[in-house]
Amino acid sequence: MNLHRKISKHTLLRGLCSVLAMHAMLALTVRPAGAQGSKVTADAPQELRWYEGQTWNATNGLPQNSVNEIVQTKDGFLWLATMGGLVRFDGIHFELFDLAREPNPGDNRIKALCEDEQGGLWIATEGGDHLVVLRDNEFVPVQGAERIRKLCRSSRGGVWAATREGLFYGEKDSLVHVVTMPNEQVMGIRSIAEAGDGSVWIAAESLHRWDGDALVQIEGTQGLHELAVAAGGRMWAAGERL
Repeated sequence: MNLHRKISKHTLLRGLCSVLAMHAMLALTVRPAGAQGSKVTADAPQELRWYEGQTWNATNGLPQNSVNEIVQTKDGFLWLATMGGLVRFDGIHFELFDLAREPNPGDNRIKALCEDEQGGLWIATEGGDHLVVLRDNEFVPVQGAERIRKLCRSSRGGVWAATREGLFYGEKDSLVHVVTMPNEQVMGIRSIAEAGDGSVWIAAESLHRWDGDALVQIEGTQGLHELAVAAGGRMWAAGERL
């Protein structure tokens, strides 16, 4: 299916910091000194005093309140993975894309999103058995997609996919199996990220690192929920026990 209109370059979202919330979407934007906006409490960090917040939910435009993931693509749009479909936001309007009506119908419960180096948007559903790439204004089914849990960008140009069968590498419209994970770990996959040295980190029941040759389980890392790569390629992790 072609998009109804061609995606154009947008600058509306420059300077926009988006924070994922379970039942809404919150945006923090830079506020000029002296400008009127949402109240910031006195005990807030000094940096936050220069931001004002706006929340979107089903009552003011967000098509579905359960937002699983947010990705900002190179053209400036925000894309939201919701339990009611794929949503595109230009800073003013929300547009819902119904994947259940595509030529290769999938699930509208979107679980994971990732943009590759070429600007393709990879979209995985809640069940993990349907994966498509939005490329050149068309949704293209990906071959070999099974029980995908999380996606992240790869420095090779494609994406990494953490699945119940292990780690896969995706490029163009196919996935290739890279390494198998232990059975007791794959059900608990929560996050995946590539570090600056090219190694891939997977937060499951415990943290794993794949260096291109071996998958190593790191002891004492249970309870991690999120991974993120900072400037310089260092890996950051958030969890219940840190």
